[in-house]
Amino acid sequence: MELRQLRYFVALAEELHFRRAAAREHIAQPAFSGQIHRLERELGVRLFDRTSHYVRLTGAGWLFLDEVRQVLAQVERAVEVAERAGRGELGHVVVGFIGPAANELTPLILRAFPARYPNVDIELREFDFRDPSAGLTSSQVDVAFMRPPVEGQDDLELETLLEEPRVAIMASDHHLAQETVVSIKRLVEEPFVVGPPSTGIWRDYWLVTEHRGGVVPRLGPEANTIDEWLETIAAGRGVSLTPASTGRFYGRPGVTFVPVSDIRGSTVAVAWRKGPTKPVVSAFVGIAKQVAHDFGARPPQASHLADTYR
Repeated sequence: MELRQLRYFVALAEELHFRRAAAREHIAQPAFSGQIHRLERELGVRLFDRTSHYVRLTGAGWLFLDEVRQVLAQVERAVEVAERAGRGELGHVVVGFIGPAANELTPLILRAFPARYPNVDIELREFDFRDPSAGLTSSQVDVAFMRPPVEGQDDLELETLLEEPRVAIMASDHHLAQETVVSIKRLVEEPFVVGPPSTGIWRDYWLVTEHRGGVVPRLGPEANTIDEWLETIAAGRGVSLTPASTGRFYGRPGVTFVPVSDIRGSTVAVAWRKGPTKPVVSAFVGIAKQVAHDFGARPPQASHLADTYR
């Protein structure tokens, strides 16, 4: 039994005329009649009474018609679901993130995506500093916000969304906390609070050696989470470097953010695994790129950031 036979059956049941039904289905009448006869043989049931004067449904035909209409309607729904899923309009996407990747752009993306794709279920998962890929390299998520580079990046596709300055973070009673701008030369003399070796905070620690002729800063305590990191710095056990948006998202009593004059900025990217890509992932990345494009204006330069943290 084929779907076209079921469609031909419905057409004949509604037209009750072989020629009109065949024309409606854009098929020659002999071929149309042959498909109806074949359907009846496969079922072993006569669906139509026909004479030279009329065509009408049998009792079995009437009951069969109700069921066939439901089948064809379900097939149409299945086709629509498949087409919409193929366009990324249906499905489930797991989005990973870590605190340091938070900025003004990410919440805009997370609001814009469900507005454009209301039938896609979004699941958010937060990861700590020990997984800077936010679950992507371990296949726990489909797409992630991160600050590259990260371990395993060669297996990922990345789309840069935003670049912003880095700032120093220190205890509010630190002797540099009241400065308008601080240089790496002064920061490098302080112990640096770092994260596990693969994280952005660890990279920030090693990055300052570029500005001191290879001189390595003092290594301070290690933190695995945003809260541990902030508590350690607030306790006066060291300083650190962080993207400018961290101060706006994680500002709290006891710590101060000071612009840094001579260090390169930090990048936020949306990333996904290389290889075949789920349509919902492509849709999410597309929205992220569009929001980043519309966001437009770049963050202020480090020399203009002082007032932001006062």
